[in-house]
Amino acid sequence: MDGQPDDSDPAAAVERAQWERARRVRQDHDDEVQRQAEARVAAEPPPPPEGSSRRVAVIALALALVFVVAAAVMLVVVRHRSSQQPAWVAQLGLDKSASGSADAPSRLGTPGAGTTPVDPGGTVPGGTEVPATAGPADAPQIVTTGEDFDHVYRQIETLEGWLLIHPDPSRVADIYQPGTAPYDDLVNQLTDLESAHQTLHVENYRIVGVTVDQRPAPDQVILRYADTYTDAVTVAETTGAVVSRAPYDGRARLWTLTLQRGDDGRWRVAATAFVQYGDVPAA
Repeated sequence: MDGQPDDSDPAAAVERAQWERARRVRQDHDDEVQRQAEARVAAEPPPPPEGSSRRVAVIALALALVFVVAAAVMLVVVRHRSSQQPAWVAQLGLDKSASGSADAPSRLGTPGAGTTPVDPGGTVPGGTEVPATAGPADAPQIVTTGEDFDHVYRQIETLEGWLLIHPDPSRVADIYQPGTAPYDDLVNQLTDLESAHQTLHVENYRIVGVTVDQRPAPDQVILRYADTYTDAVTVAETTGAVVSRAPYDGRARLWTLTLQRGDDGRWRVAATAFVQYGDVPAA
């Protein structure tokens, strides 16, 4: 016997019909499951050709190598540039060996041993008197981001010169790296000027050249620059009277200066060092 109901019995015939319906339902279910499985297989993307994964890995590795080589080339170019002295170095006589006959000067022209007191009622050289009632001028808007380091440093000097005339120690962090010696020096100088109600005018100050010396890291650059000025004049803030004058002979001064880029993308002075004196070319 095959397990199916006997057709000779009416009850058995009914049971067989029920069994047949159940079998068809089960078969229909199995067929649907099979169709869904085939549909899923058809929807899947075809497997990559043999060796394509390896080609993708090779391409990715090649791109990474190209990036590394490009970065290395850029560093070599920067080092090569730094080994080539710009024309102004020789023009100012800074390509000669340092004489070492003088102590390092004050970078900001702070009056020192050569300071000459001025009688009350004097004015800033050139006849420009600082009005007693003059209100604080707006600070210059500077941009110290990007890779044009000549521009960046001149922008820093613009704000620094303004701060000497409008002492505000809280603004030093805009251009100097907190926690460094140059930062502390400028804060102390501005604090002293502010306490004494005085301003410092570095007369005829100008930067005569800036060049990249080294690029130790993406966020650090060491510059060489030369500057000059004539007199450092201390002025009483309330009266505009000249308190003292420290004259300078106008020789070019060569410095190294380290800039550090912060998280905000702005470069700040982190270190300075005097190198030697040079000559200022005739106008």
